[in-house]
Amino acid sequence: LFRSILPGDEFALVTFAERPQLAVPWTADDQAIRAALSQTQAHGTTALRDALLFGAQYARHARNARKVLLVVSDGGDNHSRYSSMELRRRLEEADLDVYAINMTESWYTGPKDEVSEESSPLEELCEHISGRYVKVDNMRKLPEAVSRISREIRSQYVLGYHPGQLSGAGRFHRVEVKVAPPSGVRRVSVYWRQGWREPE
Repeated sequence: LFRSILPGDEFALVTFAERPQLAVPWTADDQAIRAALSQTQAHGTTALRDALLFGAQYARHARNARKVLLVVSDGGDNHSRYSSMELRRRLEEADLDVYAINMTESWYTGPKDEVSEESSPLEELCEHISGRYVKVDNMRKLPEAVSRISREIRSQYVLGYHPGQLSGAGRFHRVEVKVAPPSGVRRVSVYWRQGWREPE
């Protein structure tokens, strides 16, 4: 991920078990993130939704206009205070993209009831908010998953519009993007934020 750093980029690291905590505040020093990650160990219960909300709220204090929340987890949650619906509403109000790497494989040694074989809540969240969900079923595939996400983050078009008037009632505005493939191209894949919610 850090191989594609551009001038002005900044990073922060949030770790979580039974609760999220800020391990490294905003910094342009990727070595600080690397050092903190090398000291991080898996333990305790998993408050994934709380961590996502914590990260989204902390991202508001970033200098850069574009913000990305990258989550690496097994996708399970057994200790969050916030519900999936509340998390989704809050992220609809947040100005960021959510990318997730879901690590589920035989090398995972945590509680089996945390990991669902069905569609991951992380996958649904990434599809709805915007970003990308990547499932890693083998630890050797993790570097490629991170590289794929890094390339996508660096090669996107940013489209925007300014609404005429806001009601302030938490209304959800659906967004649809249509792309006409260029001549000679039969099919293109398009990913976009499905909508945004007015802050109440």
